[in-house]
Amino acid sequence: MKRYVKYLLISFAMLFVLTLPSLTISAKSDDGVQRVFDYGDIYTDEEEALLEDIAYDYNQEKGCNFLVVTTNTREEFDHSSSYDAQTDLEYYSDAFYDDLVSTGNYSYDNAVVLSISVTTEGRNADISGKGKMATQIDNSRCDYIFECMYDDLHNDHFFDATKIFYSKTNYLTKLKAGINPDSLLLRVWFQVALSFGVGFIIILIMAFNSGGKMTVNEQTYMKQSSLTSKHDHYIRTSISRHKRSTDSSSSSSGGGGGGGSSHGGGSF
Repeated sequence: MKRYVKYLLISFAMLFVLTLPSLTISAKSDDGVQRVFDYGDIYTDEEEALLEDIAYDYNQEKGCNFLVVTTNTREEFDHSSSYDAQTDLEYYSDAFYDDLVSTGNYSYDNAVVLSISVTTEGRNADISGKGKMATQIDNSRCDYIFECMYDDLHNDHFFDATKIFYSKTNYLTKLKAGINPDSLLLRVWFQVALSFGVGFIIILIMAFNSGGKMTVNEQTYMKQSSLTSKHDHYIRTSISRHKRSTDSSSSSSGGGGGGGSSHGGGSF
């Protein structure tokens, strides 16, 4: 009997472990904030839920909102129009964000927005940094993210493309603004090679200097026939003192924060 009870307890423990991940996932969106707006219906319900969870995780880690909006009409929000589909999507992205902020239910001050438009006029994507993120994710970095997503977007793998948007944006938030993400200095193999190269040069220098130098000669052991004495005579010390200026105009102050939007993307 005891054996059966033991097996039963083990079975319950295994069942609890197996169901724990699903319980954790369901609790990830407890903040009640929506970050994925699939007006274009390009994701399945399961994909949309997973994207919400991922966006929530990054928000908890970075304090940044990764927002996604899709459309097949671009009529959900009032915005300016032009004769260019990409420019219209930028206007749409700005209108979407302004509408979201105007609700006042949640602060979206620190956000990066992915907008995907699939209409009869064309297929376009826009990445936009909002507020402070307009500096961290500037125009060139928005274009970089779009280039990383392009193949999946072109092949209608919208879920995979959006996950790339999340991961690349998260990576760029770790880099100082203005640093090229494709720089060789950021490549692990280059850093390893550089370390070996510097180490090899240091070893060569140490080996070159390890032989020592001759510091004595025959003059070292010869007695000098005469000595010449020299003396330093102290005369006086002169100290000049100047009153330090306390002009308040020399001080400076600054504040944090920023505004505006950055944009990047294209057709796919």
